[in-house]
Amino acid sequence: MPRARQYSCEELIKHLKKLELKLGRLPREKDVAENYNKDSRTSLKAYLNEFGTFGKARKAAHLSSTPWQKFSKSIPPSIKPKLFAGLTTVSTDKSKIEP
Repeated sequence: MPRARQYSCEELIKHLKKLELKLGRLPREKDVAENYNKDSRTSLKAYLNEFGTFGKARKAAHLSSTPWQKFSKSIPPSIKPKLFAGLTTVSTDKSKIEP
């Protein structure tokens, strides 16, 4: 049985950043597992072996919750519908954003 490919820290970070762009959000462990064998050969195990935890891998790639994500988590669920009423959906497709 062939050995699993060893990825460098830089390669794993590069793959994680690509996944963030593809998803348009912060990648989760589940996202890495789902993309294994599809778009990437990097497994969740590769990140855990290199960084110890997936959270540490995201920190190494400078991927973390945005201030908005942190703020929105602090809003009680009963208030969110009133607060966001009338807002329209905004595309997260970065290819449609003009420089």
